[in-house]
Amino acid sequence: MIFTVSKYYTKYFSERIENEFFSIINEIGKLYDFQYIDYFRSELFTDDDFVDVSHLNGDGATKFTKVLNSMIK
Repeated sequence: MIFTVSKYYTKYFSERIENEFFSIINEIGKLYDFQYIDYFRSELFTDDDFVDVSHLNGDGATKFTKVLNSMIK
């Protein structure tokens, strides 16, 4: 699982590093059978859901839990 972060965080996140990260994940996926869920740039969350640029606040955590539970069912 790749957790969500604030829009401010993704705005300044290196595109090169992000591409490299997903390239590595895809290479690992060729070796091992696994599924990952990517919420890194999720539009489901707003900056109001965060206590800082990379950590959800209580309301954001509740929202994330509900989203995740709906995917698991």
